[in-house]
Amino acid sequence: MKKFKLFSLLVLLLIGISASSQTIGFAGQLSYSKAKGDVFKDPNGNEFFSIGLGYEADLMLYPDFMDEKLGLGITYYGSFLFGQTGDGDFDLAMYGLSLYGVKGQLRLFDSEAKVCPYISLGLGLSHFETPAWVSGDDVIVRADNAFSLGIRPEIGIEISGVIISASYFVPMKYDVASLARDFKGTAGAFSIGIGYRTFLYL
Repeated sequence: MKKFKLFSLLVLLLIGISASSQTIGFAGQLSYSKAKGDVFKDPNGNEFFSIGLGYEADLMLYPDFMDEKLGLGITYYGSFLFGQTGDGDFDLAMYGLSLYGVKGQLRLFDSEAKVCPYISLGLGLSHFETPAWVSGDDVIVRADNAFSLGIRPEIGIEISGVIISASYFVPMKYDVASLARDFKGTAGAFSIGIGYRTFLYL
């Protein structure tokens, strides 16, 4: 409920700002994600195998007085991370990592450019969670959650609306439970994504 209220407040804020804007951008991306931080490392700091699926959506406003090169908006990023947590064949775990926040984007050209490199930064509330494991009516491992500050820089290029990007969800400290072990450490993700952005001119 708190997350919904915060997200609604950000939406209302952007609607208010849109009175001085002429362009709104909508984008969605899917990405390959790899866990970073302590989440899939052994005690010596060596990384175990990990793989994940990431997804992102954002709503951006581009004020006309900035020539549509500077955008401000809201963003949601989520990922499912899966991998080894030990040397055994069954030392496996799955986690979820997400970001609810604001996003700033600096574009090299305006929205009408066919090719446009950009950089962006997402800031907000990060959510790290483990799924519940259930056998029949018995809960073997309960779901657990932890929250922290979320920081996610991104670089990319848009080619006729198609987005190709690389982002880094900066690892933050969390304290949660998993099937394989209790986890107290840092978690983040590196992602390579592809998606599409469309513009609405007011």
